[in-house]
Amino acid sequence: YIFEEKEKKIVSKDKKSKGETKTEKQINCRLQECGPRFTLKLLTLQHGTFDTKSGEYEWVHKPDLDTSRRRFFL
Repeated sequence: YIFEEKEKKIVSKDKKSKGETKTEKQINCRLQECGPRFTLKLLTLQHGTFDTKSGEYEWVHKPDLDTSRRRFFL
């Protein structure tokens, strides 16, 4: 998060204050991206509970389908 503090000058238009200026503090908050963007690729999709020895795989990634770095298929 990035916090920025700005001062805003307000000129009053009342007859009693005679054009006095007041400062009002305003704090803005924004998000800053910290690193590169990336895409996660699914390697396997398993049916049921997680079991690496005897689990049923519904889908397994095949390297033949990788045509480019930007496009991938499920």
